[in-house]
Amino acid sequence: MGFILFFISYIASVIFAPLGLIYALFCKGRNEYFGKVALSIDQLDNVIMSKLFNKILIKKGGYLFGNEDQTISYCIGKNKELKKLTKFGYFWSRFLNKLDANHVEDAVINEEK
Repeated sequence: MGFILFFISYIASVIFAPLGLIYALFCKGRNEYFGKVALSIDQLDNVIMSKLFNKILIKKGGYLFGNEDQTISYCIGKNKELKKLTKFGYFWSRFLNKLDANHVEDAVINEEK
């Protein structure tokens, strides 16, 4: 049943998401809207890529990716805090922190408030 629901939701997203995004470009409050969309995509990616990220970004016993309510940055930050990142995980931590100072650390602080 999970695969069928995935297939239906994926097809609906492919059809309707572009329409919604284009429409939102012309609406008030679009900056907040696109921020929420970005957060949602990050959370979706945390689930979609969880199997891969759990294999290549963290060491055994690390905080697992895959919680649909958390972002990739939170999971990387949590594993950095626990000293469970692989070298590739530390690379991504540094990359995100270069884009936005203390990004992964702030993601942990903000999530745990």
